[in-house]
Amino acid sequence: MINMDSLKLNILHDHYKETFSHIRERERQRNRLFVLIVALIGILFIEISYSDIFPKIFENINLGSFNLDLSKLPIFVFISITWTYLFILVLNYCQAIIIIEKHYEYLHTLEKKLSDIFNDKEIYSREGRVYLKNYSAFSNFVWIIYVHIFPVIFIISIAFLIIFEWGMKNSLYPYLIYDSIIAITIAFCFFLHRIWPLYRY
Repeated sequence: MINMDSLKLNILHDHYKETFSHIRERERQRNRLFVLIVALIGILFIEISYSDIFPKIFENINLGSFNLDLSKLPIFVFISITWTYLFILVLNYCQAIIIIEKHYEYLHTLEKKLSDIFNDKEIYSREGRVYLKNYSAFSNFVWIIYVHIFPVIFIISIAFLIIFEWGMKNSLYPYLIYDSIIAITIAFCFFLHRIWPLYRY
């Protein structure tokens, strides 16, 4: 006769491992996206600050059978492409964080169920009770930086970028309007994702 507690334990344990692996995969994705977002903001600063020489990077691109010269394109084309890609990365970054946080809540539920089977509150609490017990000051500091400080830095950087772009010479208004809409949307994503939850209650 099958022992139901043993069967439940095996099923829950397998599910716990899958959930934990999925979280780790999402965390790696989040970290990659974070680095790419920082890099793209840096590229935008370079594009806007060195708008006269930046297109020359794409002069005489060799594609095998023919050469491609993109240096004749207005700098605003490159800037708008970068804004668009940054927007896509920010959306994916925010979604990844939301999924991670939801999965951690679910993981804690699984830990409780598994601990109940063992009649031990600590045995399956790696990511719940045990992790939060005696939480180090450095971990709190890192959490504050990622959750509170970085979103504010991103929003301020985006505001400065769009202000600098509007101050560029030979401005092309269709590109400026498009980039401004993208910039406002990116800032709103960070605000809605990290800052708004802190003050909604």
